[in-house]
Formats: sequence, structure tokens, C-alpha cells
Amino acid sequence: MAELNGTELQRALLMPEQKVYVAAVKYGADPPADWQKRLANIEGVTLTQSSARQTRFRATPEALEQIRAQLSSYCHIEELMERGILGERG
Repeated sequence: MAELNGTELQRALLMPEQKVYVAAVKYGADPPADWQKRLANIEGVTLTQSSARQTRFRATPEALEQIRAQLSSYCHIEELMERGILGERG
């Protein structure tokens, strides 16, 4: 059996329907103090890394709809796209 590299292992650990996203507070926005807690409480969301004005999380498509409805007025939300070495196939 072949060993998984770090990227393959990370993909295997994600639920198949989950993707990785980043939410960042918009410039000049004043989000609620507990915005990350609210995000974490949405079913289908798992926070993986956070700072005061940014968080990385995994979410299902259903959860993403709810996230956009709740956070889009004060956060930019984007899918985190994986980058590889030029010419590398994955």
C-alpha cells in the first residue's frame, strides 16, 4: 500500500463534501465580537485556524449558504485554492 503525502492525507481527512474557505473581515467593517463563535456554531462548519480578523474553516455546501447569509455584510468569504508546483499533477 502506498503512503499518502501531506496533501493527499489532508484531502482524505476532509469529509468528501467539505471544502476549505477563508473568511476575512472587510476593511472598515465592525463585526460582532463573537463572529467566529457564531461561525463555529453552524452545523457543517469546523474552524481550523483563526486570528482576530480572519479565520480558515471547512464547510459543507449547505453550511456555506448559511455562512454567506450571516457573515457577508462584514466578511469576505472565499474558497482556499490549493497551489502546486508548476507542471505537478495531483
